Amino acid sequence: MRSAKKWIVLLIAMGCMFALAACGNNKAPDTTNPSPSAAPSQSFESKESSAPDEGSKPQTTDESQTSESGSGEIRIRLTFDGGEAIAVLEDNPTTQSLIEQLPVTLTAEDFGGSEKIVYFPENLSREGASSGYDPAVGDVACYGPWGNLAIYYHDASYADGLIPMGHIESGLDALSEQDADFEVTIEIIE
Repeated sequence: MRSAKKWIVLLIAMGCMFALAACGNNKAPDTTNPSPSAAPSQSFESKESSAPDEGSKPQTTDESQTSESGSGEIRIRLTFDGGEAIAVLEDNPTTQSLIEQLPVTLTAEDFGGSEKIVYFPENLSREGASSGYDPAVGDVACYGPWGNLAIYYHDASYADGLIPMGHIESGLDALSEQDADFEVTIEIIE
């Protein structure tokens, strides 16, 4: 009888220790140097479990903000072999850091079968950005931890560190048909 009580107490104590250990590990994952297998479109948490109330959709710009066109929106053209795409971007610090580097011709690549990505000479800004969001087909975003531009041509899950920038207005089909790495020229439309 005494031996059984000791085992019960021991099991309860071990159970409490495991529960406390699990609760005590609140360390956020390191996204400063993600591994290739922890890619933006593949390392997201599910929409149901962690989509935040705020920041899950692109934020609208303040009407007092202006851009090259004076409307708070900025249009860019992406030209590549076989076509072009036009994007309408929000006037925000991330977009401004992109505009400062235009015009430019860079290599775009397919990522995860759902997005085309482009790395700029300087990482795009994360200033004032939301903590992440759930991109839709046609969205233009910056993956903050890597500082690259991402254009979604297939659905993807909520991503921490994803910064909404705008949406492709035309040419998404032609852009999504690019198979391997390809050259793209990006310029502002005045």
